[in-house]
Amino acid sequence: EKLDELQSNIQEQLKKFRDDLTTFKLQALKDLKNDRTIIIQKADKGGAIVIQNTDKYISKVKTMLGDSSCYKKLMFNPTINYKSQIDRMLKSGVVEKWITEQESKWLTNHHPVVPVLYALPKIHKSIVDPPYQPIVSGTGSLTEKLSIFIDYYLQPLVKQLPSYLRDTTDF
Repeated sequence: EKLDELQSNIQEQLKKFRDDLTTFKLQALKDLKNDRTIIIQKADKGGAIVIQNTDKYISKVKTMLGDSSCYKKLMFNPTINYKSQIDRMLKSGVVEKWITEQESKWLTNHHPVVPVLYALPKIHKSIVDPPYQPIVSGTGSLTEKLSIFIDYYLQPLVKQLPSYLRDTTDF
């Protein structure tokens, strides 16, 4: 019920936003969105919007991925092999009563998506030729729900460690 109300509010705000835009501005936004020579994305910090040349972005990401001390090119997609291993561990977890059947079903990803790498410009370091922060989006990936599950159980324990810092203020 609250979700429906929230979605309705968002749709109303989007309609108001669209109503405030002139036809010229709407067309300009569509043109920018469809322009394949530029990439529009948020900056690594500060919430700024960055417009960058697509070729330069691709070149920087390829250079980053070419660093063999950080990245290794795989000859095949290991997702199916990892999925089999995880499925066996989950079955074993149920047998050993470490997790319930219901938890095992929730943790099983039947159609995992390969994580996607992208990079955000660090304009707080340099606005002219910024370095990039690599980001791996694991949404829908094989380990997404496992990570959520493990995080849930580790959070209380981690907070008890003497080295735990909640945030900068806590530091």
